[in-house]
Amino acid sequence: MPKVEGMTSARHTALELGERIELRRRQRGMSRRVLAGLVGRSEEWLRQVERGHRRLDSIEMLARLAEILQFDNPENLIGRPAPTTRSAGRPTDLSLAPLRHAITEHPVPPWPATSDIDTHHQIRTDLDDLWRAWSDAPDRYTSTTRRLPAVIRSARRAALPPGDDAEGTLLVEAYHLARHLCTSVDDPPLAWLVADRATTIAIASHDPLLMATCAWHTGSALLRIGYFAECRDHCIAFAERLAALTTPTALTLWGALHLVAAEAAAATHDIARSDELTAIAAEAATALVTDRQHGHIWFGPTGLATAGIHTALRLGRLDEAARLAKNTDLPDTYPANLRARHYLTAADALAKRGNDADAVFALIKAEHACPEDIRYDPTAHHTVHHLIRRSNRLIRTDLDRLAALAGLT
Repeated sequence: MPKVEGMTSARHTALELGERIELRRRQRGMSRRVLAGLVGRSEEWLRQVERGHRRLDSIEMLARLAEILQFDNPENLIGRPAPTTRSAGRPTDLSLAPLRHAITEHPVPPWPATSDIDTHHQIRTDLDDLWRAWSDAPDRYTSTTRRLPAVIRSARRAALPPGDDAEGTLLVEAYHLARHLCTSVDDPPLAWLVADRATTIAIASHDPLLMATCAWHTGSALLRIGYFAECRDHCIAFAERLAALTTPTALTLWGALHLVAAEAAAATHDIARSDELTAIAAEAATALVTDRQHGHIWFGPTGLATAGIHTALRLGRLDEAARLAKNTDLPDTYPANLRARHYLTAADALAKRGNDADAVFALIKAEHACPEDIRYDPTAHHTVHHLIRRSNRLIRTDLDRLAALAGLT
């Protein structure tokens, strides 16, 4: 087998490479068993690689690991810069610095002299407009990033000192929109921070529906930063608070929480628990008959199938993930942001399964739903890179156009 040059250098020791593989594997929510299976090796082999007891000296295996762990270039895995391709992530024209400052600044400046009624009405109007933009506007990333910091400042001022429940709810909604944005552009720490702040407000309200809504956001944030057991337990605990409620709204949140918990269980490779939690969510989806939403959280039969792609990918079930991706299509009644997210996940699954043409078709459908998702979503970037590396000439024209839209070279 050919050898990777420089692997014996002091900077790139076997231990350093193993630690980098383990860290990335955990960030991607993959168990050692799943990753080992995807590269065709034993779990013990991967354990030895991650501990630095076995050198990874095959170019073929290095490339395979880099592909599965979503490094844009195998050189990035071994710690060398990739000079010809900008790594996937948030483009430089979209900065979260103003949003981060609005969230963390202390103390919050006082309100100008306006009445509470006027203040509440203005925040409510601005928030509703922002949610509409985030759901369906073609420039939803740039417009939300630009306008949300001012709305968060306004909502924080209105809630400090603690006001009535209505003011607290406005701040919770603003934080939840920020959580969506931060997750979509791959800033998990900031996403977790705003989700946790919203949960603190909700717990003080003693409103089980508001607490469950916040728990879904917190669970989603925990899932992205690799706290899988904590995510699972958090979602289940808050779902149990809804057990006595029989309204469609409660059932919507109950099912959505169990889907997040199921993906978290899959990330720890607890297959039995993941299947059990998915079955509970499926019962809720059947009872609802159709897709519903509460607090901008959608759940129902379609949402169940979409979440199934995520869970199948977590478990390394590429055939199942690809099948679900090909057989699930979101209706036009779904918000554009959810359609784009679904098609990006579908493209990821299809590309990993080797269905290049279907993956490109899914990317194009995501583009039609929202072009900015192609530009700013890291999953879109990774999938485009992944497909370009395979050099399939039948899809090269479409890929070149998508790469240009994403700002990639």
